[in-house]
Amino acid sequence: MATQQNPVLIGAFQNHAQAQQAFDELRQAGFGFDYLGFSEPDKKHTGFSKSLIDLGMPEEEARFYEREYDQGHPIVTVRTQGLHEDSIQKAQIILNRNSARDANPKTPDGSYGYKPEAGPDTESPYFDLHPKTKLPGE
Repeated sequence: MATQQNPVLIGAFQNHAQAQQAFDELRQAGFGFDYLGFSEPDKKHTGFSKSLIDLGMPEEEARFYEREYDQGHPIVTVRTQGLHEDSIQKAQIILNRNSARDANPKTPDGSYGYKPEAGPDTESPYFDLHPKTKLPGE
């Protein structure tokens, strides 16, 4: 992934329950609805990758999320503009803890996969939260 921070963190989930759990944890951690997005693939969202590219996401990553969505995987987003680095890391932890798929972590065979061992220093393509906010269970 590029060293520049993406304008949005995105997680693709295997099912609705995982996506809902991640979304709920983000809300409990203090992220407002104006920073969060939740999209169910129950109806076709045309222009999904174009919207991400327009936000500044590299085309390859945007196409990955479009494929995930088209395959029936719900998407949770977190807008990063204006967030402290600690808040962005907290959002990454929450997404990873709930098994979000990311466009960048690849398995040794080169395929996309889950990366449950990802920590706060793991780069990820995933508004205003105080940096001292505690996550549930911390």
